[in-house]
Amino acid sequence: MMIDIRQKNKEMYEADFEIISNGNILGSINVKGKLASMESSLIGNFNNIPFELKYTGGLFTKTKNKKFRPYQIIVSEKNVGEIYQTNKKTGLFGNYEYTELIYNNEIYKEYGIGLGTESKCPIYMNDIQVAQIDTEQIIYNDLHNYKIYVKNDNYSLISIIIACYMYINAGFKPGVEVKESVTKYYNKTTNKELNLKYNPNWINEIKWGKYERKRKNRN
Repeated sequence: MMIDIRQKNKEMYEADFEIISNGNILGSINVKGKLASMESSLIGNFNNIPFELKYTGGLFTKTKNKKFRPYQIIVSEKNVGEIYQTNKKTGLFGNYEYTELIYNNEIYKEYGIGLGTESKCPIYMNDIQVAQIDTEQIIYNDLHNYKIYVKNDNYSLISIIIACYMYINAGFKPGVEVKESVTKYYNKTTNKELNLKYNPNWINEIKWGKYERKRKNRN
């Protein structure tokens, strides 16, 4: 399944998105923030399932690995887990950051991998890839878009929540006036262990799987 999250507008302290698949609008997202504050609030709806992200406070939470910018996940008015940034040491001096999401006691990990002019973000559950989020490296007028390639529908909402968290952390700038602009990013990941998380065939596998399902349905 392929899902687009497209930003419709950006006000001083607010942003709105549409969730689209196969040309159909399946949901919406609204983000609100405050000037000079790390705290944001997000309310969304996907396939008539309401969800929220609520900042739980504190810069770091002391656990085995540090939790940075933690948010509570609420789905259909129930607390189902949390999402946060953390890091992993690789060798004596190396390390890399990644996002960890706990949803109904299942652990998902999202890794940001820069390929220069492209950014790929594979999502894993129990060391098995279930989705990938592509982020744009050229941003026009501070409007951010995300492309999700998901293994099956079971992981759609998980992937959407992670994309929302990515925007809160890196894209959302409350208090900044929107002007006509073009912003270009270049990021090249050099950590060998992190680069191994990227499967260059993932998108083709998802597209081929979609084609095969259509062919079988016709038969």
